[in-house]
Parts: sequence; C-alpha cells; structure tokens
Amino acid sequence: MNENQDYVRRIAEHLEATDPYSFFEKQDIYDLEFTVDSNLDFKSGRAMIACGGPNIFINSLGSVDLYWWSEEAHWFLTQDCKSDVENYFEELFQSISA
Repeated sequence: MNENQDYVRRIAEHLEATDPYSFFEKQDIYDLEFTVDSNLDFKSGRAMIACGGPNIFINSLGSVDLYWWSEEAHWFLTQDCKSDVENYFEELFQSISA
C-alpha cells in the first residue's frame, strides 16, 4: 500500500469510528459540491477536506478520494458509514437550500 492509499484509509477509518456530524465539526471543509436532479432534489454531495496538495474529498457515494498531480487514491467506506455520510450531506443540502 502506498503512502496516498494509506492516507485515505486512515481518514476513512477515522470517519467510520465516529459519525459524520462529529467528524465534520472538527474538520475544515474548503468546498462543498452537491449534485441534484432536474427537480433540484439532492442526489449526492462531497466535501473537500484538504487542498493545495493533495486534494482530498469525502464523497456521499461512499469513498474518500485523494488527487495529487497524476496520482489518485481511493478508499471505500462501509455501507453504514456511506449511509450516514449521505444523510449528513442531504441534511446539509436541505438546510442551505431552504
């Protein structure tokens, strides 16, 4: 396992050991992106938690993604954690789009 893969694994394990509310409360979020359908209903979201090298995103589709120049690393969340992250982003989307 390379350094980048190990990094996203540790972030995912930390997120899985807590809940998204506690995790994001203590984590800087540099950017939020939401995907909506044609009715403007929430479909997915992702948060940028590191930037400037490497760029790291937590994705409601169930992964922690790292991009650094031409390198990428991804770690998939457990199904329960994915569901919790998806609910967190959907609630956040509802609160800012109301």
